[in-house]
Amino acid sequence: LNRSSDLISDTVYLLLSIMLYGKEILYNVGGVSEISIRGLAELVGNEIGVEVVVPNTSDNGFTAAPQTVKMDISKVTNEFNKKNFVDINEGIKRTIEWYRQII
Repeated sequence: LNRSSDLISDTVYLLLSIMLYGKEILYNVGGVSEISIRGLAELVGNEIGVEVVVPNTSDNGFTAAPQTVKMDISKVTNEFNKKNFVDINEGIKRTIEWYRQII
């Protein structure tokens, strides 16, 4: 099950742009990367050198959930000319580096 994802800096940029300069009353805000929870766990695991163990089960409990959920964020990206988003791999790397600095 893939979901859209983004780095908080991209979200903050878009939210501030909407609050300060938005012309519309409603916008979708989200990311452009698609990843599953398992994929995200594996990215983090690879970055910190930890094996990710996922139980092997045939029933994932999400039979009615859509396989991919991605918002249409074209209105906000076009209005505020946001073309470049932080790649999910780079975002994970930056987040882990930041976390290591504060602990």
